[in-house]
Amino acid sequence: MGKIGTGKTTLCRYIQANYAQEFAIGLIGNPFLTPKQFEQKVLQEFNLTASSNNDFLTLLHNKLLKLHNNKKNPVLFLDEGHLLGPELFEFILILSNLQADNVHLLQIVIAGQPELENTLRQPRFASLYQRIGGRIFLSGLSAKDTRNYIQYRLTKSGLADKIQISFRASRKIWLWTRGIPRQVNKVCDLCLDYLYSHKQQKITPSTLKKAVLQNKHSTFYPPTPTIKIYLFAFFILGFISLASPKQISKLTLYGFREQFTLNTIASTFDNSSFKSKLHTTQRQNLADQDDSNSTQNQLVIALNSLRQEIKRLNTVYTNQTKTEIKHENNMPPGPETQDNNISQTQNLICQTRVATDLNLSAIVWDIEPEQRCAVINEKILRQGEEVSGYKLISIEKNYVRLVKDDLTYTLKIKSDLK
Repeated sequence: MGKIGTGKTTLCRYIQANYAQEFAIGLIGNPFLTPKQFEQKVLQEFNLTASSNNDFLTLLHNKLLKLHNNKKNPVLFLDEGHLLGPELFEFILILSNLQADNVHLLQIVIAGQPELENTLRQPRFASLYQRIGGRIFLSGLSAKDTRNYIQYRLTKSGLADKIQISFRASRKIWLWTRGIPRQVNKVCDLCLDYLYSHKQQKITPSTLKKAVLQNKHSTFYPPTPTIKIYLFAFFILGFISLASPKQISKLTLYGFREQFTLNTIASTFDNSSFKSKLHTTQRQNLADQDDSNSTQNQLVIALNSLRQEIKRLNTVYTNQTKTEIKHENNMPPGPETQDNNISQTQNLICQTRVATDLNLSAIVWDIEPEQRCAVINEKILRQGEEVSGYKLISIEKNYVRLVKDDLTYTLKIKSDLK
């Protein structure tokens, strides 16, 4: 198990390619097969042909027994296991019952995203869950391994003597990508494109900024630099504490908590009058403290400066999130002075419009929007991709939203439409 891009499929194919002499390995990467199609695929992976004389289990059992007697253990890999349907999980349980002399004839390896664990914990799969002998969790690479991974890729591509990467740049890539190989590849591809177009040969932090953050064609969005916010906050508070250690103990905790509590509450509401009341209360509380001592005035000014800096730092990284919130609200475009009744009517139409020419088979939902995907018309799509003229703008737990010709459509899984 591991998140998107951690190398689950790569690992499965590596084992299949390098241990074929020791094991009889089958690999099924399509999780959307029917039980009948799954039977045919299993037989195909173990070089068997369906026979009218013997049913599937008898035919497979005889083949597995023969491999076992020849000391060649059969292994079946199931990739994208988190997308398997309930029928296939029950079918896998049947395959795990194939034994001879109290020995399991078939080893099954399921590779999938972390939600696979929650699926298998359901009561209906309790028997299968208890049979799982081992669990392997793939996480991101460490900072050192990320640098070694980048250097290895450069060497394999023949660019090790032409392209260099600084230590600071490799560490920043690790911070941005959390060591997930696919994300590392994406960032490095952007850097190589930049180096080629500008005739440069070294990846530096400056190169990363220009190639990733300032590239309008970039599809990679670094996480919000929370550490910078905390460092700036500690710097401001530390400076004030040196200036007046007695006053800081009296006012810092109250003022800092009041400042950010009110701002946090206000940010969760769109009502301008509510925000105005909060800020009025905030200014009155701070004014009462300002009148008592001039040092307290300095603290209030510093806290306001801190607030502005936090807002500036977050602005760079919230454009994508704001766009996503707009789609979630599902409001039609237009000036703020548009008539409320017309807006509500158009919003209702958008919510009830259904894309009848598309078929939503499955949804893979994650807290992080860029890790979500949906299977529409037998294609695995992510947010921003298109299918049959529709652009996928939002993926939720039970439905997706699409846009076509400036109209918003809602598409649900068939079982949810019944």
